[in-house]
Amino acid sequence: MVKFRALAALPLLCFVAGCAEQGMVETVQGALSEKNEFHRAQTTGSSEDWQSFINHYPKSSHAQEAAEGLGIAYWKEAQEQNTAAIYLTFIDRHPHHPMAQEARQRACKLLIDGKGQQDDYRRYLSSYSDDPQAAELRKALQKLRLDALRQAGDTDEIALFLAQYPGADGVSPLKTKLEKDEYQKTKALGTRLAWQWFLKNYPHSQESGSIKARLQEAAPKYYPAKTDLDEQIGQIRNGSTAFRNLECRKVLTAAIAREHDLFGAKAESLRAELASAFRLLDAVPSSCSEVSLAVAPGDKDAASRALGALGELAGQRGALAALMGDPAELATKAEELSQTSSSFADDAEGKEQEEEALYNRGSENPDDPKDTAAANAREASRRARAAAKIAGALGGHSDMTKLVQRMDAQAELLLKIVASTEKEPPRSPHD
Repeated sequence: MVKFRALAALPLLCFVAGCAEQGMVETVQGALSEKNEFHRAQTTGSSEDWQSFINHYPKSSHAQEAAEGLGIAYWKEAQEQNTAAIYLTFIDRHPHHPMAQEARQRACKLLIDGKGQQDDYRRYLSSYSDDPQAAELRKALQKLRLDALRQAGDTDEIALFLAQYPGADGVSPLKTKLEKDEYQKTKALGTRLAWQWFLKNYPHSQESGSIKARLQEAAPKYYPAKTDLDEQIGQIRNGSTAFRNLECRKVLTAAIAREHDLFGAKAESLRAELASAFRLLDAVPSSCSEVSLAVAPGDKDAASRALGALGELAGQRGALAALMGDPAELATKAEELSQTSSSFADDAEGKEQEEEALYNRGSENPDDPKDTAAANAREASRRARAAAKIAGALGGHSDMTKLVQRMDAQAELLLKIVASTEKEPPRSPHD
């Protein structure tokens, strides 16, 4: 019995011994792999190989050496690329590296020389707001923004830049381009208020003489406000994010202009808020949440007329929408009518063929279902063509579409007029 048990245990002992041998083999293989990968990282010296070794063997006895090797590799690669972005990334990854200060100095010099992207400037100034060369960096950032505008020529970005840098040098061509764009918009609208707004904002325009003559020929149309002007503007302010943004832009631009150092930290902070006010359609920067403006006494008539016109425009748009309906819905109805027409026509043709087959002649009975179907088919075809014409006009290159676009532009302009008539609130002693 004892012998049997010993024999029975023999395979188990062999199994255990095999497992031990297998584990030893895996341990040896793992050590060899670690050694090989470490040797490869030493040989290539690349950040990719050092990072791979650290990821695979975080508890290796060579971990410290690998971390140092990674830092050396990053610095070498940063020098080879020699960009502000790579130096800033090097500092983020190795803030305590012996070359971190050198990386910062190199990044700063590149940015002052204009060799960087806007995000690089913001990144550096955010990390080193107290840098002695911060003002010089912001001047370089202004030049970078100006050069980018000259190449792109986007009028919205031009308007933002001019608002961010009031009184900046070298912007005459940009102002001219923006003026031409606003003139074309005003010309498309062609209203008295639009021309008056253009003259107020561009009094020295080459077109000012002809515009004044045009205004003298047309009798003014007044839109008296039904309620108190300040109350009406308050209602629009509370209900219109677009109008709040227009107010906010004005306040922030005025605040930037008041700064003694246009390239100081406060001015740049205001520029960032102004940029968000330009680009956000559904929110207003927090610094403008408590802004309360009042209409300048000399502009009360203009603001009153603009508010009245805005209300009238809203009514016209509502009536137009109710009258014409949704273009997509009309198109669907036209398609349904066309299908009905085809069905009636097919039905009429089938009955006519049946009559000819049975009686060898066509029906002369006006009440015959065939004749009724044919009449219905003609009427359905007429209605389908009419509906398709309307739907196509509304959804395509129609005068109706252009009218809606002009109404949108007119509403935007009226809001600008109201905003431009408001005077800036008194400056807080804490500003």
